[in-house]
This record gives sequence, structure tokens and C-alpha cells, in this order.
Amino acid sequence: MKNYYALLPILFSSFPAFAASIQNDTPIIFNFPSKEVLFHGVFMPGQGNAKTQGLDAEIAARRNGIAHLNSFLASSCGQASVEKNEGVSGTPSWQAVVKSQGSEIFSNRVLKISLVAPVRDILKNMSKTNVKTLQTKDGQQIALKLPKMPASALKCGLITLTLGSRNVALNPLASSTDSNAKVVQLIADGSAGVKPAETVDREILENSSLLSQTE
Repeated sequence: MKNYYALLPILFSSFPAFAASIQNDTPIIFNFPSKEVLFHGVFMPGQGNAKTQGLDAEIAARRNGIAHLNSFLASSCGQASVEKNEGVSGTPSWQAVVKSQGSEIFSNRVLKISLVAPVRDILKNMSKTNVKTLQTKDGQQIALKLPKMPASALKCGLITLTLGSRNVALNPLASSTDSNAKVVQLIADGSAGVKPAETVDREILENSSLLSQTE
């Protein structure tokens, strides 16, 4: 679908000003290789006589997308608020880092805006405790190479890691960003978790600080 941004003032000249209340069932993807969360906001025609210009429609779609992601984060933690003193409908602290990657207008005049935000900013408030960087038994930091995953694979910011006969809750933020860190490659284990790509990756994690941190 082509980007018809130049036509927004015409197509949305008679649209009412919708915001986060519009239902949004678009997918949320955690693209760990690019360190970004990919999600969408929507704006659609409705009833009423309010006038909505193109820029206002994009702003409303962005607000809808942010509410969509914030709602997922809250529900993945058992409907609890993601941040202290903040409800699902509140303004998340990461709102300012969300960037637009363009918009599309469909034949039914629905506007969909593509949004991205850094994984670290989205997940940093999910943990109840300080996240410790993983280390090998020799004290070397570990860099986790995670695949692109659907948001449904994360439960309150954690991913299920299959390690031998054990399932371990893995925090993606425990990965080191040091260029000298030991690299551990993880691959998708179905659609609900990850597993070590090779035997050497499994052995590194089995002898790392991971198990002691999760016990």
C-alpha cells in the first residue's frame, strides 16, 4: 500500500477526532536484532461533525498506537499497571521515544501509522528489581543475540528460555552491550520462547550467572 500522506488533509477533512479509544488489534513485534519494538496506531472514520485535519489524524493514530502497546504491557503483567501510580490509560514514560516510520491510508479510509521505540526504553520499567548483566563463570559479560519475536512471547518483559530440561525466565535487558562480551546465540523455540542455537551456547548459559539469578 502506497503512502498517501499528501492527501491526508482532503481524506480526513470530515473525520471526527478519535484518540486511544479506537480498537487496535494490529501485531506488536519485538525486533531484538534491531533493538526496536514495532507496532501500529490506527485512525478510522466515525460519526459526528468534528473536523479533523491530516496532522490531527496522524497524532490521534500515534496516540492510539501508544495506548495499544501500553495496554499490552499491562495485560502481560496480569492487568497490573506497568508503572507506579500510572494506569493503562495514562501517559507512559517512554512515549517521547516513539518514532513514526510513515503512514498508510486504506480503501475504507482507515489510517494506519507505523511506530517504533527502543526495546530498552519499553522494558526497563517492567522489572521489579535491578537487572544484572549476565556473566560467564569466569566473570565475562554475556551478549544475548535474540531473534525477532511476537509480543505474545513476552510475559511482563520476560522470555521463556528452554535450557536442557529446564524452563528459565530470561530478561532481555540482562544482555551486555559491551563489544568484548561473550556472544550467545538464541533462536525461536516455537512461538512462545527461545532456546540456545548450538550446544556451546547452552553450555555457556548453564555455567553462567543466569541460573543463580533466577533461583
